Amino acid sequence: MKFLLTTDRDFFHTIPHLFESHFGVVVIALRQPNRSAILSRLESILGQVQEHPFHNRVFQLRDSTWLAYPPIGD
Repeated sequence: MKFLLTTDRDFFHTIPHLFESHFGVVVIALRQPNRSAILSRLESILGQVQEHPFHNRVFQLRDSTWLAYPPIGD
């Protein structure tokens, strides 16, 4: 599975409008983004979605929730 992992929160809003096709982007938007917190949120999202939904989609991982654009199911 390939995707870009970043802490640049602007990626969530810009990537879908700048690139029609991409592997996927995961934006870390945690209050205290340390290694343990990042890995925990990544494990959580990987357990909830399968590989296919990452293509051409941007995820924003927050402390207790996550967003996807376009939303899962679209």
